[in-house]
Amino acid sequence: MAFSDKDEVWYMETIGGHHWAAQRIPDDCYIAAPNWFSITDFDFTSDDTMASADLEEMIEKYHLDVDHSGNPYNLRHIFGSHDDSDYEYNIPRQWYIQKLFNPSDVHEPDDPNLPFIKKPEHLLTIEDFKYALSSRYQHTKYDPYGSQGTEADRHAFRPIGFQRNQELSILQIRNDVPKEIAGVQWIAFGPNAFNGIAPYYTNVLDTPSVYRDTKEHFDIKNMYWLTQSIATIVDEHPFRYSASVEELKQQTLAAGRHILLETDSEVEKLTGEELQMKLQKANDQTAKAAYDAAMKCFGDCVETGALQIKLNY
Repeated sequence: MAFSDKDEVWYMETIGGHHWAAQRIPDDCYIAAPNWFSITDFDFTSDDTMASADLEEMIEKYHLDVDHSGNPYNLRHIFGSHDDSDYEYNIPRQWYIQKLFNPSDVHEPDDPNLPFIKKPEHLLTIEDFKYALSSRYQHTKYDPYGSQGTEADRHAFRPIGFQRNQELSILQIRNDVPKEIAGVQWIAFGPNAFNGIAPYYTNVLDTPSVYRDTKEHFDIKNMYWLTQSIATIVDEHPFRYSASVEELKQQTLAAGRHILLETDSEVEKLTGEELQMKLQKANDQTAKAAYDAAMKCFGDCVETGALQIKLNY
């Protein structure tokens, strides 16, 4: 679980529901945390850590320090899983994000001792986060759509962006605008390899209906089902439709940034409900732009695919 404000980001992991440990992430660093215990070097005496009052005592009392290292402790080794499935499901995803953000630091995709905190080799952007959280091991032999390696390689590891994705959120608190408009949630629905992400102000009273009113059954007027439709078409021939999907991603993000910049300047003197209504109107504009971009991508895919239908003479 992550907590943040405009000044700090803290990452917390619970231990059996009764204990917990939290660590402050340095301002110039990032973490990639898959579905396993992530914290490694944990110093109970540091100002950058917090923990339940008896956690260190419990480690010592029950001889849990498997490394015999003392403080700082490797909490991943003490409390984390060591299952065979981690090597297929969790570790490779952490490896690939670190490969993207630190390409000169070479590790293996099944290394269980990947660092918890890393300083990236370049400043990270929303585009970087979207690419990482939508990734499928591109440019490696583990890409399910790729041509490198064997069939076994291409299905060796669980991708980050895959069919069961329901949504992607990037939570941003900006430092260069008033606090009333600082909070932005970047949102994308459906499988992340095939969607575009758009920014929405959080200081609002309602959500655009194209995102809010998701139905249990198919409805092309809803962003979730529209993205599912795109994914269903593209999956069969990903390279045939790659240009349309890339355009979707670029146009969605560009339109959202444009509306964000325009609105920031327009609301400088607004407060209270008047401000919220203006931000809500901007969110509606962003949602329409995102939906229109997705619908165009869907239409382009249908038009392209229709020319390839095998039932021809």
